[in-house]
Amino acid sequence: QARVPVWVCKPMATGGLLSALAWRERAAAQGVRLVWSSVLDLGVASAGVLHLAASDAVPAAVGLGTTEWFDPAFTVPELQPVAGTLRLPGEAGLGIGRLPGVLSHTPGGVT
Repeated sequence: QARVPVWVCKPMATGGLLSALAWRERAAAQGVRLVWSSVLDLGVASAGVLHLAASDAVPAAVGLGTTEWFDPAFTVPELQPVAGTLRLPGEAGLGIGRLPGVLSHTPGGVT
């Protein structure tokens, strides 16, 4: 039986960040290398995947720079790739602010 040496996990397609942790445990139990990836998104999902990758002993992630394919007015500015590199934001949580250009509902109306 052939063994797959690497799994690519897209947390947003496999149930979210908590589900992804179970994938990490399964991969470790089977001796399989796990590489994180994201779906096409404006940066929120990529921020979560970036945090997952950074929490691994040997971080491995591909395909997180999809924000550069979209209009910057609608993407997370903190997650724009620079020379092929993404940096973890320093703020709490995912470390990202409100998406620019995206409407938000407030008690006083829509901004």
